[in-house]
Amino acid sequence: GDYAINGELVDKDGSNLTLQYQEQNFRRASPADMVALLEKDGTLVDEGQAKAPLIYVYADANCSFCNGFWTGLRPYVQSGKVHVRWAMLAFLKDSRAGRAAAILAAKDKVAALAQDETKFDKAKELGVKVINESEFRQMIGEG
Repeated sequence: GDYAINGELVDKDGSNLTLQYQEQNFRRASPADMVALLEKDGTLVDEGQAKAPLIYVYADANCSFCNGFWTGLRPYVQSGKVHVRWAMLAFLKDSRAGRAAAILAAKDKVAALAQDETKFDKAKELGVKVINESEFRQMIGEG
């Protein structure tokens, strides 16, 4: 087509056609389905003891709330009380993709995440070295 719609499509009577289409055509994943998919995801930053209760956390390397959560979890991860799998997202600020890529491309993802979070500064955004797409592709063997 020649057009793109960004947002919901609503008919003249106020019915949300986008929602109706989604409900008819998209299968909703159960929590068990989501866990099965996440178990296979090699890009997650996996820290803590494997036998500890597992939680999945979606985080952005530029997020102050995520940083606070990471900091608050330290005693629980270090004492073996929790096992965390971090899914790094990139949606805040311009340096987001480079910082997430640097963490995910690191040989030791846990250490890279720890470096980013321990040096976190809202004003300066210190942490891991930001990399560009070509550097990322070289690190993962695609460049």
